[in-house]
Amino acid sequence: MKKRISVFTLSVFLLSLILGSMLGVYADTPDGTIIYQSNFGECSSLADANLIYDQGEISDVRFENGKLVLDNRDNTDQDVFLKFDPAVKLPDGVDRFTISWEHTYLEDTGSSRYLAMNFFYRDTDNYSGSWLRCESNLFTCDVKLDGSFTHYEDLGEFEAADFGVTGGAGVTHNSKLVYDKGTLTAYVDGIKIGSGINENEVAEGEFGFMVKVECGVVLDNFIIYTGTGDPVYPGTETEPEDSGTPETADNSESSVPVPAATKTGDDLSTILIIAGVAIIAGVVILKIRGKKNTTK
Repeated sequence: MKKRISVFTLSVFLLSLILGSMLGVYADTPDGTIIYQSNFGECSSLADANLIYDQGEISDVRFENGKLVLDNRDNTDQDVFLKFDPAVKLPDGVDRFTISWEHTYLEDTGSSRYLAMNFFYRDTDNYSGSWLRCESNLFTCDVKLDGSFTHYEDLGEFEAADFGVTGGAGVTHNSKLVYDKGTLTAYVDGIKIGSGINENEVAEGEFGFMVKVECGVVLDNFIIYTGTGDPVYPGTETEPEDSGTPETADNSESSVPVPAATKTGDDLSTILIIAGVAIIAGVVILKIRGKKNTTK
């Protein structure tokens, strides 16, 4: 009897360790975890960058000098929405994230045209987004809900030039959005433009972006990660810290997209198989012990 209890206890203990590890993996996503990253250096198509169209198509898509060129200047009919495939979303339980990217508008892009970074994207009428217009340097952070736009409080539309951000076509800008439990803070070229909230925001959906009609843009060093500090790159021991100002992400070691940081279905299947084997092994051992005790 003592042996049976000992074996049973050991089986339960091992199973608890396995299930506890599994729950720990899925319950906690540390700050700095990269959800998506690409500098497009090894891409030759949108599919290589895990991108698909959700509305319309860009008239000219190409990759030059390791950068993604989205030339929509000949399109006068419809804004183009793109999202990721597989979908890029926040891991469960995460409510803080950062999006950082570089963009350069092509010549002859309309002064009010822009590349918009979308988050909490559900469809073309429901999402949150932020963009810096071309020649006017007008920076905007909005929520579109049921087709209607509302500005972020204290961070709506204003001239980025008032903050020292100047340029237009041919000028490369580094933008960064930091979302912290409902508060969005925007940076352009290392300058904090402002922060605010939008009570109409629905904090669920995917990441993606939109290219306005008559807009041509070059996109590079695009990264999405959890937390409000710095990303933690695979193979490094650097802990994320709140830097306060954006820096261009060093993507030199990973020029292709990094998949979602959450565990994949294959990982889950493996863990469940191990747990199942542990249960079966425990039952078999108990039965064997039971038979031995009976024969005695």
